[in-house]
Amino acid sequence: MVNVVEMIPHLSLFACAVVVSLLLTPAVRAAARWAGAVDLPDGRRKLHSRSIPRLGGVAVFAAFYCSLWLLAGRVELPDIREAHGLASAMFLP
Repeated sequence: MVNVVEMIPHLSLFACAVVVSLLLTPAVRAAARWAGAVDLPDGRRKLHSRSIPRLGGVAVFAAFYCSLWLLAGRVELPDIREAHGLASAMFLP
């Protein structure tokens, strides 16, 4: 049986990532359209009817990283500091 109390830190991390993702997605969509980072329909393979922004992964990654950053010192998870370090290392060349 699953102990719900033990899942609270994981659920709070997930909830934080969802909220941050919902807040960032419209801003990233607007930035992608402004920068011209859109996929245009061509009538053959691309069946969408209008341009689609191509930077959606940026909002998801930023939400993941922000949730780790916001909750790193507040949530008791054994591997959260390691995950925070690995996420930070992605920015290094």
